[in-house]
Amino acid sequence: MDSQTGPVPPELANPTPDAPPLGEMARRHSRLGLCLLLFVGLSLLSSALASSDEVYFALTDGLGLPDWIMEALYYLLVYGISLPLVALVMSRIPKDAPPARAELGLSSLDIALLLLVSLPLTELGAYLGDLLAGFLSSGLASDPLQAQSEMPLALDLLVTLVAAPVMEELLFRRCFLERSARWGEAGAILFSALCFALFHENVYQFFYTFTTGALLAYVYLRTRSVGVTMLMHSVQNFLGGSVMDICLAFMSATEVDIVNETGTEGLWGQLLSGGLTPAGTGYLVWALAMPLLTLAGLVLVFTWLRGNLKVQRMPEEVPLLSDGGGEGKDGAVARLLNLGMGCFVLLEALIACSRLL
Repeated sequence: MDSQTGPVPPELANPTPDAPPLGEMARRHSRLGLCLLLFVGLSLLSSALASSDEVYFALTDGLGLPDWIMEALYYLLVYGISLPLVALVMSRIPKDAPPARAELGLSSLDIALLLLVSLPLTELGAYLGDLLAGFLSSGLASDPLQAQSEMPLALDLLVTLVAAPVMEELLFRRCFLERSARWGEAGAILFSALCFALFHENVYQFFYTFTTGALLAYVYLRTRSVGVTMLMHSVQNFLGGSVMDICLAFMSATEVDIVNETGTEGLWGQLLSGGLTPAGTGYLVWALAMPLLTLAGLVLVFTWLRGNLKVQRMPEEVPLLSDGGGEGKDGAVARLLNLGMGCFVLLEALIACSRLL
């Protein structure tokens, strides 16, 4: 990403000469890491409760609730309690006032183009995640994300398109970035994206959640609007999975069987014979549209993206890459190798790898 070269407000052009020590930077990121560690603990507790036989029988046999209530309980604990609580704790960490951004804002067209850019990055990330998971598990693991949700479609969409985008954006974009960007936007974008990827605790998702997190972080820093990133996040989830889920929910049992056995190829015969339902036709059309949208996004990666990504240099900028004097290396170490962040990264990496066993 390029650095801002346009006019800079006077207060940024002439920063105070006494920059805070790297120790303050490390302490701030350690506190951010400890907040994320709190989420890990709450997430493990939520998973334990949602998989407890006692809770299951109390809810299903005792209250007569359906089996999917356990999956719904997990998401309620994560998105209704755990993430709001962690966001509240993180909000107690002092945040830094954002500098003016007169020339680095994003238009609606810019945001739409970034959504297209996210598609090939997601596809590439998913491919790399599959490769790494296969290597680490000697080909024995399977992607748990391919499992069909047991919840009703409406509830599944509520989690995917509302709860997850709202709470994840509040935590990782608004709370995290406003407490990390003081020492450099590029570093804040990369480290928030790393934390966002590790948050998913899944090797299969790691690479594409990293690129998604980086793009959303960039948009937040350019717009300072969490509502914009929430909407982008929701649209990404919709394009990446919800469209197909909606189609599958309304397709006939025969069409679903064809998709499970042959993919979209078998639907062509049904279409030619006039036997496809509207949902089946929609599934086929979207399966054709996604590669075209992904190709358009790939073109944008090599054309529009390279010349339009800009980050503003901060008054107390600490470079990520060493300039020969070791300052960049010290900055990267201050962000990552501290008690809170180091423990969070290590624990989440271990959890993600353990799920391949």
